[in-house]
Amino acid sequence: MRNFIFLVALLFAAPLTAQNIKYARNAINTLCSDAYQGRGYVKNGDGKAAEFIYKELKKLKGFEVQYQPFAFTVNSFPSKMEVTVDGKKLKAGTDYMVTPECPTIKGNYKVIVATHTIFETETAYKAFIQNLSTDAASYLVVIDTLPANLSAEASGRLKSLKANTVKVAGFINLTNKKLMWSVGTEQAATAELMVVDKAFDRQAKKIKLNITAELKPHSTNNVLGFIKGTENPDSIIVLSAHYDHLGRMGKKTIFPGANDNASGVAIMLDLANYYSQHPPKCSMLFIGFAAEEAGLIGSYYYVNYPVYPLERMKFLINLDLIGTGEKGIMAVNGLEFTPEYNALTAINTEKGYLSSVQARGKAANSDHYWFTEKGVRAFFFYLMGDFPYYHDPEDRAEILPLTEYEDTFRLIRDFMEYLQQ
Repeated sequence: MRNFIFLVALLFAAPLTAQNIKYARNAINTLCSDAYQGRGYVKNGDGKAAEFIYKELKKLKGFEVQYQPFAFTVNSFPSKMEVTVDGKKLKAGTDYMVTPECPTIKGNYKVIVATHTIFETETAYKAFIQNLSTDAASYLVVIDTLPANLSAEASGRLKSLKANTVKVAGFINLTNKKLMWSVGTEQAATAELMVVDKAFDRQAKKIKLNITAELKPHSTNNVLGFIKGTENPDSIIVLSAHYDHLGRMGKKTIFPGANDNASGVAIMLDLANYYSQHPPKCSMLFIGFAAEEAGLIGSYYYVNYPVYPLERMKFLINLDLIGTGEKGIMAVNGLEFTPEYNALTAINTEKGYLSSVQARGKAANSDHYWFTEKGVRAFFFYLMGDFPYYHDPEDRAEILPLTEYEDTFRLIRDFMEYLQQ
């Protein structure tokens, strides 16, 4: 009843201090600049981002700020990244991407194309393997664009080929789908690339590869900013956003990660600034997570080694992909925690902030997940809109629209006010 009374009062309250979209834009520009190397694992890119967040939180009145260090193994591509097909150089990030687990490979190779017909019958497949077996190490197998309805038997033969018992030099997978990259925490035995089918000449005879991969331990940090509540200091509301991205693919191709997730970091810092000026009733913890793209590693580390106890956490809001919003906001776990979801939708309906507030169930798709698994009530918010660039080099600050940034800030702020009751 108390929360209901507060919610009614909030809906008719005078407007609170607004967000600072100029600050958010500057933060995104900084985090996406070349100096930050895509906030990955080459030239201390993620370390520079962590330092930026630390310094921004340290400026704020009433905040206690600290690092939470941890380490993990990562596969990175710091230098050589060259693919040449019959003398034509392909462009990393546009024409091709190495798989995240790709090892170092260097050499000139013959080409053999595997079309879908090779996988359709055992006879055709065995003939293809026999053709390779005499000089397999000199070949790259180019797997032509495959139909979506590949049979189970054909899929099994493809899997058998990829096991590489014949020891070919590597695989090139042609695709007519958008290229997207991620982060690898191990290294495969065989080199593998994804290549846009229209960028590849199927009549090619020779492919030259010069790719350097480094599998090594990497030290990084979660960044924590804590402000003590004025009335209920033992109760903590958490606001989080991962600051890492994909880094670099070779010397020239950087993945800036504007929407994913410089946008989430920017609104988190903007809200931290707001609460430094408007001290909250409950304590608040702001966390910049590292290594989300490598498999939610930073948040997993936190829930196993919590600096602030999980049992004191009243609610967690995780922010990712905050650069659009014209199609509304999604609350992952909205179907799990209906009282909070109903409050969120009531605020949005009354204030008219966003076009829609939608709900999903549980999903292991960002850093909220491990907290939910440990019993912490949590939402993961992401905005929906027409921004097609995801896990590619075009996710750039200068084209990120921030369409509904201002009203998203207001909605989250009002929802956090509700949570403090």
